[in-house]
Amino acid sequence: MRATVGAAALMLCLSGPVSAFDLQTKNGQAVCDTLRAFVELTIAIAMNDDRYIEEMGTNSCEMPKPGLQMELIEAYPDQTILLFSKLAEYTRIGRIPDHIERLTQLAKVRLNGDNAPRVGFTLLPVTRRPVSSN
Repeated sequence: MRATVGAAALMLCLSGPVSAFDLQTKNGQAVCDTLRAFVELTIAIAMNDDRYIEEMGTNSCEMPKPGLQMELIEAYPDQTILLFSKLAEYTRIGRIPDHIERLTQLAKVRLNGDNAPRVGFTLLPVTRRPVSSN
C-alpha cells in the first residue's frame, strides 16, 4: 500500500508545477538524509517492496505528513539523471526521457515543522517558466 502511495506521490511530483517559495510535502513523498538512501527508496517503491520501504523509516528516510512546509536549498539536475538511470537499470520502469532533468529535479530541502528544521533530499518538479515572446 505504501509503495502505491509513494509511487503516486512521485508521479504527482513529476507532473505539477511548484514554486521554490511555496513547497509542501505530499502524501507519500519521501525525504531522505542521503542521496544513496533516496536512490534505494525509489528503487524499493518501483519494485513494490513494502517491507524495505517500512525499514527505510528507521534508516534516515521518512514519509512526512502532507502539508509540511519545505524550503528549497539546492537542486541537483545531474543527480536526477543518475537516479533515473539507476532506476531504469534495476527496475522495470522502462526507458526514461532523454532530458529527465527538464521534468524534475532531485533537490536538497529543509523541512520546517513542529520540531527543529531538518535537511534532506526529495524530488521536486521543475517550475515551468512562461515563454517570453520578444
